[in-house]
Amino acid sequence: MNSDPEITPKIIIDIVESYYRGKKATEICQEFSIERQALDNWLFDYGHIANDILKLKNENDRLKEMYKSLEATNLSLYHEIEDLQKKLVFRSK
Repeated sequence: MNSDPEITPKIIIDIVESYYRGKKATEICQEFSIERQALDNWLFDYGHIANDILKLKNENDRLKEMYKSLEATNLSLYHEIEDLQKKLVFRSK
């Protein structure tokens, strides 16, 4: 691990995630002033964690979209039921 006390495991995981999202290794090394060997070590040590986090984030985004869609459908059906109930009340009078 890097001897720089400012680079925490959380930051390392963020760095590894950015690599898996497509950021070039040279850009990462320049941005964080680290050697390529340090990045390679982090990819080996933390890669599985970062990969799992990315999968969970993607799944979370998918579930949020699904929730929004279901919420909209539910609201639409709720309004349709209200309208039908109003029509039934007027018919029964």
